[in-house]
Formats: sequence, C-alpha cells, structure tokens
Amino acid sequence: RAARPALCCASRTRSASTTSCQCRSRRGGDAMAQVDGLLAGDAEAGRHRAHSASLNDGRVVTDKEARKEGFENAQDEAAFEKPAYRAAMILPLGIFMGYASLNALQRKVKMRIGISDDDKDASYLFSFAVSFLYIGNLCFRLLHNVLFAALLPRQRVYLSYCCMTLAMSIIAFGIFALHIQSIALVFVAYALGGVAVGSFEANLLSCISPLGHNTKTWAVLGIPIGYNIINIGSFVMLAASPDDIFLQMDQYLFVIIGCIIGAVTFHDRIPDQKVAGNGDSFGAFVRDVKDFREWLPIIKWNSLALMCDMCGVALFSGVMMYIFDNDYVPLFGANTSASWIISHNAFLAVTNLCTSLGDITSRKIMYLMKPINPLWFLLLTAGGAMCCLSKIAILAWPGIFLVFFANGSIYANTTRHIDAWTRKDQTLISLSAWLFLGDIGSVTGSNLVAHVKVWTGPVGCTHCPTS
Repeated sequence: RAARPALCCASRTRSASTTSCQCRSRRGGDAMAQVDGLLAGDAEAGRHRAHSASLNDGRVVTDKEARKEGFENAQDEAAFEKPAYRAAMILPLGIFMGYASLNALQRKVKMRIGISDDDKDASYLFSFAVSFLYIGNLCFRLLHNVLFAALLPRQRVYLSYCCMTLAMSIIAFGIFALHIQSIALVFVAYALGGVAVGSFEANLLSCISPLGHNTKTWAVLGIPIGYNIINIGSFVMLAASPDDIFLQMDQYLFVIIGCIIGAVTFHDRIPDQKVAGNGDSFGAFVRDVKDFREWLPIIKWNSLALMCDMCGVALFSGVMMYIFDNDYVPLFGANTSASWIISHNAFLAVTNLCTSLGDITSRKIMYLMKPINPLWFLLLTAGGAMCCLSKIAILAWPGIFLVFFANGSIYANTTRHIDAWTRKDQTLISLSAWLFLGDIGSVTGSNLVAHVKVWTGPVGCTHCPTS
C-alpha cells in the first residue's frame, strides 16, 4: 500500500463526511504539473506533484473537485502525446477472426460431423456444444485473473493465441481434414475458443494502456476488422462454391496464421511496459476486488451502457435475420413491386457491410472527440432497433448501422475513460469487470431472440418469386 502515492498532498484532513486536502488547485499550473508526471510515465506521481505545486490559500479541495478541475483532462491529453504503435491493429485480428469463424461457420462444422437438421436430439447437443464458446467467453472475462494468476497479463495474451490456434487446429485437421465425426471435438474446440476470447481482450488492452491513446486506437480498430474479415470474407469466398470442403478448411487455417502473426508482432513490435500490481498475481486480484469502491464507481455507467448495448446487438441483429429469412427480400415492405426485390444473399452482404462500417468508424471517431456519458449512445441503439423491427429492409440497413455504431462508440469511449480515470494498477480489473458485465447483456439478448421473433414474425412478400 505504501507504494501507491495518494492523490492529495501530505496535508490531509479527514472529517466524518469526506476526505479532503488543504490545497489550492490552479487549473493551468496544476494540470501542466500533472502532465509532466504523466509524460515521465508516472500518473500518480504527476497528480501528487500537481497538488504539491499549488499554494495553500486555505481553500478545501476534495478529490472529486480536483478531478473536475482538470486532472482527468491532463491525463487524457498526455496519453495522446505518446507515439503510436500502429502494429497494434494486427494483434486482435487472429483472435477475432477465430471468434467469427466459430460463429459464422458453425453450420459447416455441423454438416461435416454428419448431423442433419432433422435429427433434433443431435442438433440440440451440437447447439449445446457451440454454447461453450459463449459460456467460456463470459466466465473467463474474470476467471483469467484466478486460473491464470501465475501468468503476467502479457503472458495471458500469448496463452490466448495458443488456445485459439488449438481450437482452429482441432476443427481444420480433426473435423475437416481427417473427417472425425465426434461431437467431443466440437465441445473442446468451442470451449478453447471461449477461453481465448474471454482472456485475450482485457489483458491485451491492459498491456497497451501505458503506450497511450494513439496505440490503443489502432488496437480497438483491429477488433471489428478481424471479425469482419471472416464474417464478410468467408461469405464472399463460399458464395461460388459453398460445399467446397477445402475452401471451408482454409478459413480455419487462415485464422491459425493470423494468430501466429499476432503473437510474433506482439513480441517484436509492442514494448513490454509492466505496471506493478496490475493483475500480476492472485493476491493483486484479491486486493483489487476488496478495493472495488475505488474503481467500480468509475466504470458503473460504462458497464450499464455496454450491458444494454450488447443486449441490443445480440437481440436485434438476431431477430432481423428471422424477419428477412426468405430467399427474396422486399426492400419497402410486403407490397414492394418486383423491381425492388433483392436476393437474400444480397441483403446479407449489405447488412454485413453496414455492421462493419458502424463498428469500425465509431471507434476511430471516439478517440477524436471529447468523451461523453456513454448512456447517450443508447439512443442510437434504440433508434436502430426501431428500424430493424420495422420489417422494411431499406430501413434495416441504417438501423443495424446505428446499433453497431453505438457498440463501437461505447467500447472506445470506455477504454479511453478507463485509461484517464483509473489507477494504473487497477486497469486490468476495471476492463475485466466491464467486459464481464457487457457479456451478461449479450447472453440476455441472445436468449430473448426466440421470444421476440415470435412476436415480430417474418416479413411478407406479395410479389416475390415462388422459387
């Protein structure tokens, strides 16, 4: 505890209601003093010097007031002064290409192990095996702090690459190349994928936090790019030959290569800047849990925003697929004329493009504009939801764009907020808890899809071709 400098100067008085400092805070000089400390790599010492540099005129300034008077802005602005490591965009590609493969190509795996849609019992067991991806992801948002406590956050990133590589190898070689028709392989592969995604994200963001906002901007951009390389790319590649086994297997091999490149890039191009006490032991995790009053209030609105947003992402993107689930999609509703009817594949192609554009552009914009309360972005989610449920395809595209724009905005806004507000040795626990709470929303939304689709029903089409 002695290694953590206090936010206030040594002249501290404690009353029954609040802890305060006998300091005078001057906006310009104090902020600049803090920036000096930040650029030297010590945020807490910067704050300490900022308080100590002011003259004591008898005014009582609480920690909360001090933050309002520029300390967050000073830390936020100082983070932009650090050089950008653009190679950080490569780091999430392999993991999130793997996540997309496990999502988008699961039907190919089901067919390869010989399970037909008519076999209800086997289909249910397969769905249960696939759910291990989401169960593992949710659990290991926090469990990596316990089960992998002996590893440093940087080492957990390498372990995540290994888990995803092993998951892809089981599917590519075991199921597709050797044609082993065992549901056990699906359980193992999807569980490993869940462990990889759940452990990777918080640890990677924590490792690159000391490198500043410019580097983190590239890293958070890599997440949707990696996902959509498979989500859109596999759709394009398999359009001409959807039953080509070798082409399906190549998707998983491509992910393996992405994971290897990501691990090598992380080792060779991204500096290792350790932060003592930041998730480097089980004791550090226990300490951070006990100190939840220090970091949880900082992320409470961000966690609520992500939870609601992820519920919307899972719910409305899933329901929209049921609404427009015919071979042909009328752009302007059930009575659309034949000239404004497109194929289902064309509709999906534009839908995937809108989701990727919304998620990618918003993450960059959030690092260019001043941070705001993330709950405001839920207005975009609500507006997008109404468009998606309207049963008008031409409105569903901007609707899904808004839903994913809100998702990317909340994500980037929060990663920037955590870097500016939390203590450096509490970055990992803050990120882990925030992502865990967000995944609760995702799981909730996924479970609501079956009920909401019954309420909405599919869109009709008077002039659609019969075949």
